[in-house]
Amino acid sequence: MLQFRILQEQDLPLLHDWLNRQHIKQTFSGPLGMTYENVRQKYIPRILGEDPARPYLICADEVPIGYIQTYLWRDYPAYSSELQLEQVTAGLDLFIGEEAYLGRGLGAELIRSFALQVIFADREVESCVITPLISNRRALRAYSKAGFRQLATMHHPEEPEQIAVMKLDRHDLLAPM
Repeated sequence: MLQFRILQEQDLPLLHDWLNRQHIKQTFSGPLGMTYENVRQKYIPRILGEDPARPYLICADEVPIGYIQTYLWRDYPAYSSELQLEQVTAGLDLFIGEEAYLGRGLGAELIRSFALQVIFADREVESCVITPLISNRRALRAYSKAGFRQLATMHHPEEPEQIAVMKLDRHDLLAPM
């Protein structure tokens, strides 16, 4: 059973470990990974509510297996202006840190569950737009299975390669997978 719990300061050593695993560095934290101090600097403001991203751990039967966060795109105007979003739109980033849980088909289920329980629990949010790297086939497949549809591919100056722009509307979440 999948659950989501707010990231806490005592979770940072685990997050640091995940961010330095090869399968995470490829698409999330960069080829060099992150030092523990980098992790603290980035995630403590999120934990304290000083950053607009809301951080969570993904848990399977209460055991942490990954990280997921959501935010409103309007809080990141430099990035979101390229996306030309017209409604209140959330963003989503995630990874499964524990290799034993990769390739088990959990992605679509956890994305839909998080969207239902957290993202669209905010009645103001009409849609969720994600921007995975086009080379991240695993993420593209999971998002598609969760109901996201690809709107475009584009190059964004803050990304190392092309991204896929994918969207899930509130009413699509209720549609069968």
